[in-house]
Parts: sequence; structure tokens; C-alpha cells
Amino acid sequence: MVEKGKADTQALRERLQNERKHRNEKLRVIVAANFWKNYCDLPSTKDSLAVRELTSTYFDDRKGTVVPVHPAPVAWIEAVLASIHSLVSPANKDLVMQLARKDELLFSLTHPDRLRKGLSELAVLALHHGSLKGKRQELGVLAEVLGLEPRGTYWHG
Repeated sequence: MVEKGKADTQALRERLQNERKHRNEKLRVIVAANFWKNYCDLPSTKDSLAVRELTSTYFDDRKGTVVPVHPAPVAWIEAVLASIHSLVSPANKDLVMQLARKDELLFSLTHPDRLRKGLSELAVLALHHGSLKGKRQELGVLAEVLGLEPRGTYWHG
């Protein structure tokens, strides 16, 4: 009986770990595609020539939209992901729950624009009432992605 309980617990741990890994991969895809495109579309006066080239865009006739010339750099993706994980950390759990009750899709990985809006609302709350009060620089490049800081304030390529 004890062995069965241990096996069930181990199976549950593995399932939760796989689900967490799957969510993190989906978030990575959203950051690399959607958030990078949004970032490239932001105006900037602070960018170096290298960053301007890296974030340049062109009109894709097949897609009928403007797309980035270059894929998101790994360092940029990692910086954004680290800031997102910090923002939704247990320190801001009450703020996350408050926003999720208001609109359960705000943190949905199937709606990237709603996710961005939810992260933006959470960041503003955390900066004014939460664990990031007075610590805007801790958001880093995520503050730029969310439009809270001008592009080029924290990420320099």
C-alpha cells in the first residue's frame, strides 16, 4: 500500500513537472515570436546602430504584415522570461490572483495579446503596490516590451 502511494506521488510529480515544462516552452514561443515582433515595432531614440539593425522590420507580402528581419536573440528571450518569472513570483501572488479573478484569460498562453495586457497590468500593480514598488529597473527589458519604458532603456543588444 505504501509503495503504491509512493508510486502515485512520483507519477503526480512527473506529470506536474511535464506540465510546467510544456507551459514554459509555450511561453518561450510567445516571447520569441509575439513579444519580439511587438518590441521591434516600438519606436526608439536610444538604440545603437547594432540594435536598430537587429530590430529592423520589413513588410511580408505573403503574411500581409510587418515582420522582424531577425529572430529574437537568445539573450533577449532569456532576459524577458526571467523578468516574467520574477513578476509572477510568489511575492506577487495576491496581485496575480486579483487580476486573474477579474479576467481569467489575462494570463492565458493561448491569447498572447491578452497575456501581454495581463503582464502589463500586473507590472503596474507590482510597481505601485507590490514587491517591485520603487524598483522599476528590476523589470529590465520586460518594462520595454510592456511599453512602461522606452525601447533601449535596459536592453542594448
